[in-house]
Amino acid sequence: MIGNIFTALRIPERMFSPIWLTVAISLLAYLLTRTQYYAAGIFTLVVGFCSFAYINIIVDNRPIDRNILLFVPLALTVGSSLLSPWAILLLTGLNVAATLLLLPALGINLPADIGSPLGLTTTFGLVLILINHFRQQIEEQRLQEIQKANLELMDIRANLEKRIEERTQELNRRSVQLEASNLVARSAAMVHDLDELLESVVNQITERFGYYHAGIYLSDAADKYVILQAASSEGGKQLLKRGQKIEIGRQGVVGYAAYQKRPRIVQDVSTDRTYLHVPELSETRSEAALPLIVRNRVIGVLDIQSEESNAFKFDDIYTLQTMTDQVALAIENTTLLEESRVALQQLERLNLTNTAKIWKTQLKEGSRGFTYTPLGIKPISKSSATNENEKVISIPVSLRGQPIGTISLKRKASDPNWAEAEREMAERVASQVALAVENARLLEESQRRAAREQKVSEFSNRFSRSLDVDALLQNAVRELHSLPYVDEVSVFINPDKGTSKAK
Repeated sequence: MIGNIFTALRIPERMFSPIWLTVAISLLAYLLTRTQYYAAGIFTLVVGFCSFAYINIIVDNRPIDRNILLFVPLALTVGSSLLSPWAILLLTGLNVAATLLLLPALGINLPADIGSPLGLTTTFGLVLILINHFRQQIEEQRLQEIQKANLELMDIRANLEKRIEERTQELNRRSVQLEASNLVARSAAMVHDLDELLESVVNQITERFGYYHAGIYLSDAADKYVILQAASSEGGKQLLKRGQKIEIGRQGVVGYAAYQKRPRIVQDVSTDRTYLHVPELSETRSEAALPLIVRNRVIGVLDIQSEESNAFKFDDIYTLQTMTDQVALAIENTTLLEESRVALQQLERLNLTNTAKIWKTQLKEGSRGFTYTPLGIKPISKSSATNENEKVISIPVSLRGQPIGTISLKRKASDPNWAEAEREMAERVASQVALAVENARLLEESQRRAAREQKVSEFSNRFSRSLDVDALLQNAVRELHSLPYVDEVSVFINPDKGTSKAK
């Protein structure tokens, strides 16, 4: 019948050989897989592989059972790895229909035992469907596990990135705080005025650390109170004008820190029993009080307040405490420097007073002075006068800021005026004269002191040689009368009241 069909259509029978038909179907399946109909192409390929068995049966009259058992299971096996279970079921049904309906329609007689290969083929297809179903379930389960693992990995990655970002921000914040701490400590070390130092510290803490209030309290002389000396906020400045002071003890964050000699940190002032509410600082939500300690003595407290709760972390406290220790040393050094400056000023005033007194005593007999003229050197007389036609400059002779004399230089009216360089040279000479005169006075005073000591020693030796009281008293009167500027000497011996008088 097939041959009659080919003859009627004038188609060469060799063109419908199994190989050419399989190649044509495979080419069509390949072309479909290159389009959006990929699944249809795969299905066409598997159908073409199955049709190879039927083409062999129809064209070459091959045995039905062998071809079906040889090609159909193989095609179903290939299709099970590429198609869905429903496509395998459809493919199995098409093979059964082609065997039972197509072949008889084409005049091919089915063998009596055709049920055996069809049953095997159908069973094989159903087994492949079940295997494919189980495989898909396993793959779906593994896919879910993989997706779950991927989600966990993504969560871990996200958490790790978040931690890295937080750690990076924390390190940046830490670096900024350390830099700010160093800048505050450095600027504090450069200032030598206490008020300016305290003002600079509180302002820089507010500016560089971002806290809205910073204040410095210093201890009083009795170490009973700490008194506010500088503040950066407006409320703090009002407290400063009011003379804010806090008793050192267990009340108040500042007083408690000074009492305990360690930092007092309050992350939430609304829950802390030691916090004292101050109306001028009503925005405070957290507070840190850091004692200023030098040689185990509290000299004050650095008070820092924030508008946020939990504003002070552990690293912040460490950084602030390190900065506070440096600020405490700067305050102590500045205080000692001011005390030294005051003591030096007092000493200078005392030296000036003593210098004036000593030279007044030294010159109580009259001023001393000499003048140089063409006739030679002679003492200055009170009658010496300055001619109006002479050009005169007067240079004071000063010792420790106290004038003790004058150098006068004169020129004739016809001579050139005094130049600035000549005046400067005269001033340098005057300073050297002052030092030389003072050294001479000190030498004279040392010599007089040595002479007095020697005189006292001689008195003692002479007194010790006499054993008679009257002779001893006469020797004492005689020796004391030999002292300079002594006109009369009287010595009395009285058991109740002894008196020695020298005039």
